[in-house]
Amino acid sequence: MAIETRTGPINIAAAERKECPVCGKPGSETIYRQESVPVHSVLLFRSREEALNFPRGSLTLVRCDACGFVWNADFDESAMRYSAEYEETQGFSETFNGFQRKLAERLVERHGLRQKKLIEIGCGKGEFLTLLCELGRNTGVGFDPAYVRERSRSRESRRVRFIR
Repeated sequence: MAIETRTGPINIAAAERKECPVCGKPGSETIYRQESVPVHSVLLFRSREEALNFPRGSLTLVRCDACGFVWNADFDESAMRYSAEYEETQGFSETFNGFQRKLAERLVERHGLRQKKLIEIGCGKGEFLTLLCELGRNTGVGFDPAYVRERSRSRESRRVRFIR
């Protein structure tokens, strides 16, 4: 089965047969699919037209049957554009901060995230990872190619560190 997107067709059956990038074992299940999503959600644009014409792609989240790892089978690194125009924070919005805190509290409770080692890939400035670590006394490592220490309000501590 192929889904047509603005960036071209993808083969869902092939995505489901793909080997896990973590454990290398075959066998996976598509758990979420969304077509025609912007390849970036946090770039600052100069005009509405520029934003509307930005490249789109598809998102297919696949879960490995063997180890449980979840990945975007449609991820295309060549479509990514990390730069100084990349503005990933919403930390000045009281509404967003409230949402983020409730989400983190719910994740800590539901999944028993206490005194665990957490990894966030694409952590931005690390605000959410830091919050998860604070609420559950966890330790964390955040990975983001656009991480700029000087722009981060989440300071590295013995609980959280960031890798660019």
